[in-house]
Amino acid sequence: MKKLTKTQEKEKADLSSELFDAHAEVEAAINKFNAALDAAKEEVETAVNAYNEKLSGARTFCEQLVSDMENYEGERSDKWLESDAASAFQDWKSEWEQIELDDFEVEFPEPLEVPENPQEALDALPDEASS
Repeated sequence: MKKLTKTQEKEKADLSSELFDAHAEVEAAINKFNAALDAAKEEVETAVNAYNEKLSGARTFCEQLVSDMENYEGERSDKWLESDAASAFQDWKSEWEQIELDDFEVEFPEPLEVPENPQEALDALPDEASS
């Protein structure tokens, strides 16, 4: 065989057209997905920023309370520091010191990429052998 038959040429043309249409659908779906991803990402970023601001306020509150507790403890007598009340106080202070209120960080998925159009590669194939 040195050349595509008329039937094969038609089949190649039909496949090329089908690939073009299918690629266009994939591209449209990917673009729609990426647009939705961008919109959702913006919404999540806004919520996370507000959340992290609240966390910052809570951290500041806890740090101030611990500082106040340390001042209170520093003003107590040596006798008090050796008492059961001091032990309970230190346990209480320790709980406030150990709280973890780290900022929340989000790792977003990457947008999808549109694949190359295979129709172009199919169309570029020669219909006959060169001499």
